[in-house]
Amino acid sequence: MKIERFEDILSWQTAKALTVEIYSLFGTQGAFGVKNQIERALVSIMNNIAEGFERRTNNEFRQFLFYAKGSPGEVGAMLLLGFELKKSIRQILTGFAFFHRKSLNHSVA
Repeated sequence: MKIERFEDILSWQTAKALTVEIYSLFGTQGAFGVKNQIERALVSIMNNIAEGFERRTNNEFRQFLFYAKGSPGEVGAMLLLGFELKKSIRQILTGFAFFHRKSLNHSVA
């Protein structure tokens, strides 16, 4: 199959599908900017593929593919960070609720 547009590139299509999935997964909730950074990195994959393709030279296209190749690593790192932050927040809130219940019990007694 001849690729005539960047939209024909399978890796661009995959990056677009993943971007849409992450946007819908996070919705409007962002954890300390993690959501925004993940979204930017995912969009960067698509944009680098498209920009490199539009440069119309193999060397520049290859360079932009290398840029695009680095972004999934950033997404993975940010997803791990988001998981840890969410877990940490949950632990903090659980600890706070425990402390609050304990202090209420002491004030009633």
